[in-house]
Amino acid sequence: MKKCSMSLILTLVLGMSAACFALAGKNTPSWTDIYTKKTRIARGWKYIVIHHSATDAGSAKAFHKYHSDRGYGGLCYHFVIGNGNGSPDGKIEEGFRWKEQMAGTHVDVNSWYHNIFGIGICLVGNFEKSSPTEKQMRALTRLVKSLCLDYGIPEKNIIGHQDVPFGDIKWNTKRIHVTFKGKQTAKTSCPGRHFPDIGELFATHHPPI
Repeated sequence: MKKCSMSLILTLVLGMSAACFALAGKNTPSWTDIYTKKTRIARGWKYIVIHHSATDAGSAKAFHKYHSDRGYGGLCYHFVIGNGNGSPDGKIEEGFRWKEQMAGTHVDVNSWYHNIFGIGICLVGNFEKSSPTEKQMRALTRLVKSLCLDYGIPEKNIIGHQDVPFGDIKWNTKRIHVTFKGKQTAKTSCPGRHFPDIGELFATHHPPI
């Protein structure tokens, strides 16, 4: 893959707005506990959370650098799907969090549950301005179907970032207690108003797995 130009990096840095990234704060005291010891209490993927990058271009490598520079410990997502600008159109890139089966850092600090048990997939593009490409949608649907089959994730648990509810989490040595407070629609519009309705996703795209 060609190296990102300085202009691309600048575009990425300027484009990563809070509208898309309501991410866990890097100075949160419970960061280490949440993402190491306590994630082992009840491992298992239960959700798929879909994002857009809110940038015109990007790749897993570029986002990894951006997130690392912000103190998030590297790429926040598990997968990135390119749009042909910075990475090939429809290419699915695996992040280190997926390869190492680590929790993500792709949703709000108040939504730890969906960071720990949610697979974060980011499509490159700003879907407040335009729609994802057909190749991106086919790749996304193929990936999501495969993950649902492999991990027993129900279709109702395939959600957009804006649909992730806030939750209070209480830990003990054997289980996790979660109380959801509502949706964080006031904080983000991700994955954007031009992203297809997730409930209709499987009805409109039928690529083989």
